[in-house]
Amino acid sequence: MPSNLPLLDTQTFNSLKVKLSNTERVFIPAVAVRHEKTSASRLTVGMRFHESGYIDPEQLETAYKGFVRIDDKFASETKKVRRFVEEIKLQCDLYDQSHPKEEDRLGYLNGIEQELRGKFDAGFAKAWKLYAELPPEGQRTHQLYFQLMLHDLVEENVEINRHIYRKPLGYAGDFIMMNYIYNYHNGAYIGATTFERIVNHYTCSIPISKSNIGRKEFLKQQLLSTIDRCEQANILSVGSGPLRELTELALEGKLSKPIRFTCVDFEQKAVEYSKSEIETLELAKRGLISFEFVLGNVVAIIRNKNFREKLKSYDLIYASGVFDYLSDRLSSALIHQLYESAREKGRVIVFNASLDTSSHRGYYELLGEWNMYHRTESEMLRWLREDLRKAARFEKHPACPDYLLLVLDKP
Repeated sequence: MPSNLPLLDTQTFNSLKVKLSNTERVFIPAVAVRHEKTSASRLTVGMRFHESGYIDPEQLETAYKGFVRIDDKFASETKKVRRFVEEIKLQCDLYDQSHPKEEDRLGYLNGIEQELRGKFDAGFAKAWKLYAELPPEGQRTHQLYFQLMLHDLVEENVEINRHIYRKPLGYAGDFIMMNYIYNYHNGAYIGATTFERIVNHYTCSIPISKSNIGRKEFLKQQLLSTIDRCEQANILSVGSGPLRELTELALEGKLSKPIRFTCVDFEQKAVEYSKSEIETLELAKRGLISFEFVLGNVVAIIRNKNFREKLKSYDLIYASGVFDYLSDRLSSALIHQLYESAREKGRVIVFNASLDTSSHRGYYELLGEWNMYHRTESEMLRWLREDLRKAARFEKHPACPDYLLLVLDKP
């Protein structure tokens, strides 16, 4: 929680601990006793402090000043979102109770999903618009309020959203999340109830999720093109994740030439997963690929000379799901190092979430805290020194509109 006092529903929470805004370790037991409506806010939590010794009045004054009152319009829109989600859940739960057969439930889901998708789109878009108009110092508290109002409905009890929100590997777009998107975006559902299936499927089908699938397809094309033009392609994937672009090509029987493939990821579990997926491939499908799996992070690529020495002379280098989480300074340093690691006539491809085409941020960012640096083409070009800027170009892929695709071809 931030330093201001938390906003709680007295009907749900009977007690809480208040952290005063000018302290770091002092927690004072308190009970929420009432709601108050004022012209400035829809929600104020009244509190009664337990007897626990002397409390400095100046601390209480500072704590009170730490309150950020919830904007009327934002509160109203948040309540609207909660109401229609509650209605959807009730509608689905009632249907499930009277229709235990799986085929009936799937037919019902397919029949109502498009209408519900439109309601989700509209509600979260309005909430994001209001949130974006708030002063920066009040946004975090409004985000917490939004999450508090919706958490029990569309996060904690919905598998994929729970993974995004909890971030067990430290960030939302990990290899597990990518597999969720790849596996459940089109005609496949996960969840015990119709409502859970609808929400999970919605998460995997919003534009940023679909663009992840399009990004994978674009990379498959780039891999095949590189393999075709090289006698023995040397390829580097940075932030390799589940490596689906390569394993799918193998399963499709399209890897017929020798390839040297290096996978770099900072997450041990991602590296272990990729290894196991490659090892399960039939030898005939695996073809003549030699693999090297490297555990390393961006800082090691940039600063560690011994690490950089291992990464040289590649025909194709690509980094997907990396630059979205890096500052401009680190992005600039990394892309120049990747360019140096490409051999003559080699190619470097990096992706970044697009600011101009971004949508549904009220869903994946405001609600799920899937935070990324959304950028424009000009912002990405500013990473590059002058000579590389002139050689850089952006490619388009029709199935990947929510990502910018920056390509550098080495002469």
